[in-house]
Amino acid sequence: VAAMPAAVEQPTMDGALAAMDAVAAARTAPPDAVHNLLGPTASAELVRAQTDTYDHALRNVLEPHMVALLEATMWRQIRDPDFMLGALKTYRMMTGLSQMDTDFVQNWWVNSLPQFAPAPPFPTADAEEHQLAAIRRMAVDDSYIA
Repeated sequence: VAAMPAAVEQPTMDGALAAMDAVAAARTAPPDAVHNLLGPTASAELVRAQTDTYDHALRNVLEPHMVALLEATMWRQIRDPDFMLGALKTYRMMTGLSQMDTDFVQNWWVNSLPQFAPAPPFPTADAEEHQLAAIRRMAVDDSYIA
């Protein structure tokens, strides 16, 4: 029994990544025609609203799926101490239990996680970009700063 891998449901990132793609695709460039540049403009507010929407989607849609993927991968590799060292450090940082070291987490997420994950962490072209943006966002979120 101890030699058998733990049965774990495969988490899927597809829905969360599709939502992130939809949020990114919904961005609208501020008007840049000459008649729009003269006079009052809401360009700054438009850019800020789009940035806030993307950050909100990272926090509430993508990050929980990233943590679920990490947890499932940790259960699958529970008997591999070398993998678990990096995984536990990353998990503690991603859940706000330790101070975030974005360089370590980004490097581990891109280089170590994919070979052990039960589901591909980067199934789409923009998946890695969205996930790295989520990790960078964690570094400035007060709830992740220990």
